[in-house]
Amino acid sequence: MSKADVLQLVDELARGRADLGACEKYYTDIAYEMAKAGLITNASIIELTADTGSYTFPDDAVDIVGILYDGVHLMPSMKQAIEWKDSGWRDRRGAPQAYVIEDEQDRTFRLYPKPDADTGFLGGTFRFGENYPPYSALMLYTQNREDLPEVFDLYIVCTILSREFTRESDHRDLEFASAAQQLAQLFLQMANHG
Repeated sequence: MSKADVLQLVDELARGRADLGACEKYYTDIAYEMAKAGLITNASIIELTADTGSYTFPDDAVDIVGILYDGVHLMPSMKQAIEWKDSGWRDRRGAPQAYVIEDEQDRTFRLYPKPDADTGFLGGTFRFGENYPPYSALMLYTQNREDLPEVFDLYIVCTILSREFTRESDHRDLEFASAAQQLAQLFLQMANHG
């Protein structure tokens, strides 16, 4: 279901007592929490430019799960470890072997060494694990998005109901909130094992 449909179901189950503004914020918070927990992921091809080491996360990315360069998994590394191995690491060119996020601007990563070739032609359709353009990076990341996979709908609905009926309000109902939270955990387990 879309975000709007999930919020409509919350309103119906709350029998019109829920604050829909608060519920919309709960939905946004839950989507971000699910991304941070690694439940929502995506992959994106990052177009690389020769002699450029720093790249920006896709707009919907929360955290990096992994980065591949020309089909090879790059190792995450600490800046200090690379500096110990190679004091001129920021100027080094070649096929990237690692990436660093430490000391980079927010939502950016740096490849080590920086690529010595531009990404090949990006036209066409790509299948996961196949036919990527040469000299490109594939970033796997946790994703923050508005409409979440339908398998999580009941978990989200029950979590929103639990939060809404726990907060101080004229409709606070801790027994209902507790039952909704228990159902939310059951639905999450079902979604993860489904």
